[in-house]
Amino acid sequence: MIAWSLAHIVDEQRSNGEFTDPAAALFRHYRERRVDAPRIGSGLVIDVHTNGNGLRFASGSEGGMDDPTGIPAAVGVVLMLEGRIARKGVFAPEVLAPKDFFEVLRRVSLGGGGLTLQRLVNGKAEEQLRIRDLVA
Repeated sequence: MIAWSLAHIVDEQRSNGEFTDPAAALFRHYRERRVDAPRIGSGLVIDVHTNGNGLRFASGSEGGMDDPTGIPAAVGVVLMLEGRIARKGVFAPEVLAPKDFFEVLRRVSLGGGGLTLQRLVNGKAEEQLRIRDLVA
């Protein structure tokens, strides 16, 4: 909902350049409620589960969205240049083979990927797992 609000605010055709529409009010309300909250930066959380039991993949940083956007694109370029992607066009990195994606991610990312894996038990992140055990 927050991302939708931000996109709606900057859409000149919907807001006519004014920050008076309901999306802007929603975002302002959210921002005002988080005044004392710590900055969470950018990140991604993917829960794969059934009834709250499964896996949580998480990645995040204190920085902006430039690295989380550009690094997966760089991985895609490397995989294309190496002939490991036969598909053409624009698509999400999630459609790539995880083993290939994370292997190249380690080469192009200063942080080595920054992805963590935890077991979900009743919807809560519990035990830390090794990603390499899933893709080996």
